[in-house]
Amino acid sequence: MAVAFRLPAPPRPAPPRPAPPRPAPPRPAPPRPSSQAGTGSASRTTAHSVSVMSDGYRRTLSGRSAAFPNR
Repeated sequence: MAVAFRLPAPPRPAPPRPAPPRPAPPRPAPPRPSSQAGTGSASRTTAHSVSVMSDGYRRTLSGRSAAFPNR
C-alpha cells in the first residue's frame, strides 16, 4: 500500500498593489480676517517689547551681563 503524499499548493503571487494616491495640491492660505481697530499687530508689538524690556530689567536686577544671559 503506497500512500501518496500531496504536496501543498505553491503560494499564489500577491495581487498587484494599487498605486498610492497622489498627495493633494497645496491649498492657498485662507485670507486672514481683517483685524478690528486697536488690535492685531499693535498688541503683538507691545507684548513683544514688554517681554524684551522685562528681560533687560531682570538682567539689571540680577547683575548679569547681557553677554551671558543664562549664567
